[in-house]
Amino acid sequence: MQTSKINIFDIAKEAGVSIATVSRALSDTPNLNSAKQRKVLEVVQKYNYKPSVAASGLNKGHSKLISIGLPEIAHPFYSELFSAAADEARSNGYSLILSRIPDSSSGYQTFLDQLIERRPDGVILAGGMVEDDKEKDRLTVLNHLRNYMPIVLIGDPLESFPCVCISGDMRESATMTVRHLHALGHKRIAFLGGKRQKRGSSKREQGYHDEMIALGLEENICVRLESGYSLEDGALGIHKLLSEFNEKTRPTAVIAINDLVAMGILRQLNNMGISVPADIAVVGCDNQFFTAYTNPPLTTIDLHISDLGRRAMTHLLHWEKGQSFHHIIKTDLVVRESCGVKLGRRKIL
Repeated sequence: MQTSKINIFDIAKEAGVSIATVSRALSDTPNLNSAKQRKVLEVVQKYNYKPSVAASGLNKGHSKLISIGLPEIAHPFYSELFSAAADEARSNGYSLILSRIPDSSSGYQTFLDQLIERRPDGVILAGGMVEDDKEKDRLTVLNHLRNYMPIVLIGDPLESFPCVCISGDMRESATMTVRHLHALGHKRIAFLGGKRQKRGSSKREQGYHDEMIALGLEENICVRLESGYSLEDGALGIHKLLSEFNEKTRPTAVIAINDLVAMGILRQLNNMGISVPADIAVVGCDNQFFTAYTNPPLTTIDLHISDLGRRAMTHLLHWEKGQSFHHIIKTDLVVRESCGVKLGRRKIL
């Protein structure tokens, strides 16, 4: 092992302990297993390991670093979220670093170790472990992480993990979409996209489901929650959905889980010779930058993504120990041509 390149991961590997244990050993955390601490310190002394300047600053609470954990950055939703949070951090004299949340519980320990090594002044988490229904693994990681830094979640509150959370009103977003389509004359309204184990998908499905029942349309409920979140998922999902109906019984309107799925639906319907909105109305969710330029322009729900990023950062920078609340940002319906509003209310059989 080259001394000049040694890092906390190397120390942990040679000592046979986790990154978190090395961190606690170096900070003289009380009640740490003395045998493990001695082993860590022996390796540290062997290689004359010195914590980074950044880590030293973090121990004093002056790192000026904030971490944001996202499942990916290429997706337009997360890209906009990151940019807004970074701008807010910068305006307050902080730097924002990206940590990728693993897509499986098997990667949670590595994710945890990397965050602890960086020791930012706080972390914002969105997607991944925040949305997945993996209660035990998720709570184990979050409770451990809370020992080292403040946490703000972008999403609904987690049971047994009181903290600061911020989210859009996902349930209401679906409710207002169903209400709008019904006002235009639609009764056979489908919900397409997402995954059942994602809490955000479940919230939107519940809003859709409850409003369909409230309007007396329970016989027309049609949910496809295992259709994913991508352009391809939208195209494949709508093709499969329509194959289950004939032209007279198929849905006359489709609510997509997000704008990418909606755009995939638009493309596939065009390929199938089905007119939007004359034959089928389509509504997305997110209000991404491209929605005004689709053909036809996409009606969608504005989740105010940039506002979510900025406010999450503000909550973190003003975080106080023991805080626990849920900040809900109101969503808005942005009406464009894909829902058929220009066609007026129609009598749809």
